[in-house]
Amino acid sequence: MKGIYITLAALITAALAAPRAPQVARSEVVNVLSKRVCTPPSNCDHITGCAYCCADAVRPNGATCHLHLHNGEADDCTYGGVPNAGIEWHCDNDHGEDDE
Repeated sequence: MKGIYITLAALITAALAAPRAPQVARSEVVNVLSKRVCTPPSNCDHITGCAYCCADAVRPNGATCHLHLHNGEADDCTYGGVPNAGIEWHCDNDHGEDDE
């Protein structure tokens, strides 16, 4: 019976001495959960990140592509080497109230 108490005491001591996992700040958890998912279109040119340039009359075929409007207008971009020949689209998950 004495052996059980010694074993139990050793287990409790080991459990208390075990290193604890680092605490994760709430903001870090929110950032991981809200990470944007990019779905690139195959019919537009990649600009940077999750931004793509499509010809003026072309809507990208990426499932989450949308415009970021500034004063009611989308940003122009260089398409096919021609400045201002395209419209900039963002192909991450929809996240703005002024998106189209």
